[in-house]
Amino acid sequence: MLGAKERALLLALSETEYCTSGTLAKALGVSSKTAQGMVKDLREKLQKNGADILARTRHGYLLQVNDRALFETLSSGENAAAHFIPSGSRTLFLPVVRSGFIICWCCCSAK
Repeated sequence: MLGAKERALLLALSETEYCTSGTLAKALGVSSKTAQGMVKDLREKLQKNGADILARTRHGYLLQVNDRALFETLSSGENAAAHFIPSGSRTLFLPVVRSGFIICWCCCSAK
């Protein structure tokens, strides 16, 4: 099972476009070095579950799914949305569809 930060990283990655560590860092609210470490840790889990994260110098990271069924068991738990949106949250989220996933980007806090 993936933790909330790993799920957020997975959602920020794409199967069709490379994503730099700087872009991932900004999306996750962490430093570039932290994002790189997170990618390394997530990659180890993905390799055991039908996917991989490809790294290409000057391009960034790309999600590669080799076994869709195995990967989906890891990435789409029963209550996947619950890991991203805390109950009672007053934060507004903007859904964005990328590579067949719905990504919830925080856009502002309700007052």
